[in-house]
Amino acid sequence: KAGGLIPHNVYQGLAAGRAVLTGDGPGVREVFEPGVHLATVTRGDPESIAAGLSDLIASSSWRETLAAAGRERALEVATPERVGATLKQALDSVAGAAA
Repeated sequence: KAGGLIPHNVYQGLAAGRAVLTGDGPGVREVFEPGVHLATVTRGDPESIAAGLSDLIASSSWRETLAAAGRERALEVATPERVGATLKQALDSVAGAAA
């Protein structure tokens, strides 16, 4: 179940221009491209988490690249205006189907 969700702190970290490491799953992949916008690891796997953190620590250029691309993507999909527009579109679709 958790794999279908994107934790709010992922959006916060990306919007703040930070490289983010999070658990992989269909929810994350629906909005972000792992390795482009953020780094992902296998959920619940301590070795995967340690390796992901080690990779981020080892490469400041990769952190900067992820941070910039992640911030750009977060601002494309997660501003209040964008979330509101997406919600309105979904509600209009439901209302149109019910009519």
